[in-house]
Amino acid sequence: MDVKQVEEIYTPEIHKFITDLTRADKAIVFGPVVRRAKAATVSSGNPDEQPPASDVHVDFTPRRAQALAEDLLKQNGAEEYSYKRVMFINMWRAISPGPQDWPLAVCNAASVKDEEGLANGLVYTDNLPDRNNIPAELPHDPMYPEGTIFVYNPSHEWFYFSDMTKDELLVFRLYDSEKEQGWRVPHCSFHNKEEGTISRQSVEIRAVVYFK
Repeated sequence: MDVKQVEEIYTPEIHKFITDLTRADKAIVFGPVVRRAKAATVSSGNPDEQPPASDVHVDFTPRRAQALAEDLLKQNGAEEYSYKRVMFINMWRAISPGPQDWPLAVCNAASVKDEEGLANGLVYTDNLPDRNNIPAELPHDPMYPEGTIFVYNPSHEWFYFSDMTKDELLVFRLYDSEKEQGWRVPHCSFHNKEEGTISRQSVEIRAVVYFK
């Protein structure tokens, strides 16, 4: 499966799925990514191939999610659309059989405190800064990609699904404006040292859903 197939075939299927699941008034599906574990060590030259992400993270900070929700409406010709609640959702599917060498692990969101996490922003620049003279305050723009990363906490509870098949879909929240329990799910990939593992291939796609 490549990104073109995801966009042409998978995206419409996911749009119907997430609308039926959440009963949202509006849904926008975006950001498909095909990941292959081999890309972590072997450069194929294919920009569609990304390695698994091993840092514990959530894709968006709250302020980035709110800004992105507005921007996606604008990109889809619906900038005047009004809503009371917005939610970002990740849908992850293994397209290689298990057990995988770099499976996805998810943290029990109820074990994560609201104040946890550090903003991890992407800043565009023409020149790399001097590592010994980095300014205390970096420029912040809510339209720049900005996620949340997490440090080790023994109170966190972690799970993974060892033998997911291509017919199963893992669905979890990245952001919920109501911030009810479980409003974001930290996640990461980890190296599975079990004998006989198979090089992971997976596809993930995101959706933003709006409620009036």
